Amino acid sequence: MKAHYLLSFALLASTPVFAGGYTHADVCKAVLAVELGHEIGRLRIVHSGDTPEIVYIHKETRLRSRYRCQFPGNERVTWASYLDDKKNWGRWHDQHDDGAISYVEKGTHLTVKNTKGREREFTTRDFRQ
Repeated sequence: MKAHYLLSFALLASTPVFAGGYTHADVCKAVLAVELGHEIGRLRIVHSGDTPEIVYIHKETRLRSRYRCQFPGNERVTWASYLDDKKNWGRWHDQHDDGAISYVEKGTHLTVKNTKGREREFTTRDFRQ
């Protein structure tokens, strides 16, 4: 029984959760929806934790695109995509020309903004799969 509690604690500790119940993976999905125009319902969490990995399956071609996000602090997010042809991860989108990405959580609402003018508000309903 003690091992069960330790395992439960370890699983909870490995998935950061913000005040409204959003995880790093949820925020990453929201960022990808805003930045790339992907439908949030087609984004699937492959790995959660501090650097979540997300997969998007394109509706028409059924091809998979892989992404991951980092959280450098102060409600900021950067993301990178996997380059299938090079078999490695591409650059982090954190350069000035990319526009800084931030998120704000208020209750059950999550807002993702880019300094280039993209912005979208999500609710917990958007993340039900």
